[in-house]
This record gives sequence, C-alpha cells and structure tokens, in this order.
Amino acid sequence: MSSIEGPLSEKILGRFLLERISKDFIHNRRVPGARGGWRAPWRSERLQMIVCWDDWKHYCKAKVISEDMKADGEWNRLGYTIVRIPYFVQLDSRIVEYLFAGFTQDLTSFNICQQGFVLPGLIYPADFCAMGLSRFVFDMERFGLIRGEIERSLTEAEDILGDTFAVHPPSLIEGLGDGGEEMGQESGEGA
Repeated sequence: MSSIEGPLSEKILGRFLLERISKDFIHNRRVPGARGGWRAPWRSERLQMIVCWDDWKHYCKAKVISEDMKADGEWNRLGYTIVRIPYFVQLDSRIVEYLFAGFTQDLTSFNICQQGFVLPGLIYPADFCAMGLSRFVFDMERFGLIRGEIERSLTEAEDILGDTFAVHPPSLIEGLGDGGEEMGQESGEGA
C-alpha cells in the first residue's frame, strides 16, 4: 500500500484502520453494553479494539479529558483495548509497529509527516490545561521512541516564535529536560 502525504487526522486514521488492520472498524458509534453513551471514534468488534485520534481539545479542555477517562474506564470494563493517538504523533513505520504490530503485517509508514508540533496553527503545550499537561507528559513517556523529535519540534517552534513561554508552559521547561528537575530547583539545590 502507498503512503499518504500530510498529517494524521480522524479521516486518515480511519483509512489506515480499514486498509491495514480490519475491515470491520466502524466510526463514531455507541459501544454495545457501555454505560454513559460515549461514541467510540473507531471500533472493531472482532479485535475488541477502540482507536482514538486525540486532537488539541483532548489536551486543552478539562471536560473533554474527563470524558475520555470515563469512556476509557467503561470500554476497558467491557474488555476493549484502547489505543489513543495524540494529534502531534504521525503513523510512521515506528509508530505503526509500536501500536499495531500484532494486528498487521504491513508495518510501513502510512502518512508522511514529521513527528511533533510542526504544522502551522497547531496548539502548543503552553495552551494545555493542567489535565492536558499531565496527559502530555504521559504521552511523551508512552511515545519515547519519538520523544526527541517532538522535543526538537517544540524547540524549533520557540525559535520561530521567539518566545519560549508561547510554546512550553514554565512548569514543563525543566520537567521535560534530561534532569527532570522541577522549575526553580537546579540540580544540587535543597528540598
């Protein structure tokens, strides 16, 4: 199969799932037996899998994040595997293998786009709410194989904008570095 030029989106994710993973994926339907009425973005009954492409709202709006957590809990209770893909992650060969190796033989890149915050108009971590920042830190660990590329994209955005705080919130500037120190505490300082 050929690759698609451009960034991952809900539509491109659907095409990937239907072409490479399972033809039984359905879009935006309620999950049978689930309490709460949440609609699964992409669901395969055969694989017992739900796949979500999380746009910026899943990092900036506490209510959206809270609903994600409730839905994930309910879908997990029903036995589904949940795969969440952040809007700053692309389906290159490394991510396809990391997320879907047990489900497809074709582990080549699906969409061709640089990892990270590289497209004009993307929402940067400086605009994330507190719950979104926690999710971002978790995602940086979860997608550690491309973490350096994501961090480089943020550094490049800082250079372009000329403003560190428009890209990184102050609380993350030190926390994402190698030392993991909290802001205001240099290595070797007290408590």
